[in-house]
Amino acid sequence: MRLGILGGTFNPIHLGHLVAAQWVLESLHLTRVLFIPSATPPHKCEVVPYHHRSRMVELAIEDNPYFELCGIEAEREGPSYTADTLRELRELYGDTLYFIMGTEAFLNLYTWHQPKRVLGGANIVVMERSGFEVDSQEFQRYLDLLSLKLASVDFYPFEDRTWWCEVEGERHRVYLTQVPQIGISSSMVRSRLKAGLSVKYLVKGEVEEYIGEHGLYHS
Repeated sequence: MRLGILGGTFNPIHLGHLVAAQWVLESLHLTRVLFIPSATPPHKCEVVPYHHRSRMVELAIEDNPYFELCGIEAEREGPSYTADTLRELRELYGDTLYFIMGTEAFLNLYTWHQPKRVLGGANIVVMERSGFEVDSQEFQRYLDLLSLKLASVDFYPFEDRTWWCEVEGERHRVYLTQVPQIGISSSMVRSRLKAGLSVKYLVKGEVEEYIGEHGLYHS
């Protein structure tokens, strides 16, 4: 089983999340993608309660049999660190995880909590937005820099736009995978709602209804 992992605050989940997840699912022939809302985000404090964000994810993905909500971070106390989540998922599913993240997040990975455990805990899928392609040589230079910042981490070219990542004896792959550029963000959705504007075609209809029913993001 090739299991994709897409985490985030999902505050709220929008169509950009869904398009990217479907694109990666098909590009890497994944079995399914787990959507994991962050229960206690380490860096983002202004989020609606977890049960609302989790329910919106559930509504957004319910019509896709390859997408699944995972509440593993809600079962753990303290900050929701990716390194801890990947460790628990490996215990459940084995060593076939594909952690999906954006280019910007990957470029700042060295600032995360225990980044070596993140790199050593799963294959890494770096989403590259169409029209904003990252040159392979430029990406290799960043990987070399990351190796210097993180002791005992080495990257080796494998195939076109794919690298081996070796972390203290553990070896996984880093994929640079292109996804469509969808100009939607959660902050855009929140801003429009706060201004009393429509978010139709930015989020699933079921999510839009839920937001209205519970008065989310309007103040």
